[in-house]
Amino acid sequence: MASVGLATLIAAGVMGRHTVRWNFALPFILVANLVAPWALMLVDGKTHPDRAMVTYNVLERTERNKAQIRAAFPFYASLIERAHGRKVVLLGSWIHLAELTSSLVDRPGIHIERSSIANQESALEMRGPGVDLYAVETYDSSDVKSIVRELRRTYPRVLFVSLVEGGPKINDLKLPIPAEIYWWGA
Repeated sequence: MASVGLATLIAAGVMGRHTVRWNFALPFILVANLVAPWALMLVDGKTHPDRAMVTYNVLERTERNKAQIRAAFPFYASLIERAHGRKVVLLGSWIHLAELTSSLVDRPGIHIERSSIANQESALEMRGPGVDLYAVETYDSSDVKSIVRELRRTYPRVLFVSLVEGGPKINDLKLPIPAEIYWWGA
């Protein structure tokens, strides 16, 4: 909404070269960014923390993102700790892959590269001392089922953790998964 408002203001200023008369729009754009998302809650019908992402104004969204990140990094640290010495496949959204990858960046000897598993599925392979992880970006529960079925058949020792919303609850490492892990896609 901020981008649309500012783009309109800039376009009006460029067209007329009289931005002074459009300056009155700036407070309305700011107020709309803070209040309009709350108005969308009437349509969404859900309460915190299950309400849709568009119902959080910029300040709430920033705090929500910080809370999600504070919960995510300890979760990924425990995933790496429990996975030690075992091959694990994590299935999740782009944010899950990004958070997992960023939690491994500072670990010495970790190599992250593109790989493929389960019939041409693109994956990130993360290997190093005690780490043998594959991360697959997917949003479809049928993908989760087919990848797990194929790999359990061909590689029975592989363990799985699925963070795909609405997908099968697969958590071979028996990790406590904080609710905040799913906030990004809410």
